[in-house]
Amino acid sequence: ASKVISFGSTIGIESSFMGVPWILLGRALYEDLGCVYVARRISDAYKLLSIDLPPLPEESTYPYGYFSSSHGIEYKSYKTVDFRSGLIDGIDVKKRVTEIIQSMNVQS
Repeated sequence: ASKVISFGSTIGIESSFMGVPWILLGRALYEDLGCVYVARRISDAYKLLSIDLPPLPEESTYPYGYFSSSHGIEYKSYKTVDFRSGLIDGIDVKKRVTEIIQSMNVQS
């Protein structure tokens, strides 16, 4: 492919790493790393699609690659249970927030 378009998929950052220009049509953690052409408006997308885009520096993908492989900095108090839940000092965060909301008589 001469260009890759994504809405935030990792296929975009992988293509950038491989030297294929990538156009992002959405928001992503890596949008400010310099590894992607970001289309903030539909007119930006049309313009980026209509011109030749040089590949962005492979090195700009390295921070995200490191983050993905190491999952960032290890937390001291927080432990991930799964994608949507975790524990802070052994306390189930989601459960505790729900209890607090219920004790305030606020509907979630």
